[in-house]
Amino acid sequence: MDNVREKIREQNRNRRRKMLLGVIVLVIVAISAIMIEKNISTSVIDVTIEKSSISDTKAKFIPIKQLGTSIIAVKLTDGSYRLAFDDCKGCYLQYGKHARFKNNADNTGIVCKNCKSEVAYEDIGYDFGDVVIPYPIYESEIIVNEDSFVLSKDYLEKHKQIFEELRQGKGMNQNTENPAD
Repeated sequence: MDNVREKIREQNRNRRRKMLLGVIVLVIVAISAIMIEKNISTSVIDVTIEKSSISDTKAKFIPIKQLGTSIIAVKLTDGSYRLAFDDCKGCYLQYGKHARFKNNADNTGIVCKNCKSEVAYEDIGYDFGDVVIPYPIYESEIIVNEDSFVLSKDYLEKHKQIFEELRQGKGMNQNTENPAD
């Protein structure tokens, strides 16, 4: 009888060891996946936007996970394109707040989700000083191919730094009256 009990105890110990080993392996795999995701999400890489993917009926918002924002892209009726970062310059400068845009009701422009200022599609990509606009992307600073736009790693890395500073409130007015609050 003691011999049988000892065998059962040994089997139970082996099962516990296997379960513990399985849990340890799962934890290691989970930690590795998190570390890989964190590394991928913070690494900046070249971004290519195919012109054929940009609509002439409303702005497209292309997420750029590494920057914590999107790129607004729209094709105008004359065949030209407008590109900008999906960050309201006015909200950064006036309220120290990260705010994004959406297409307006009639798809003729975009509207800031925070301050509600509208920007016509034709005005996307231009800097009018302190006027509320999305941060422009100038074609002279990116690679423009016949069928695509390429935003280089260096260009995006520079803007990642700018957006990180803005989101920390560096170099902005800190107006306490925010229309969205």
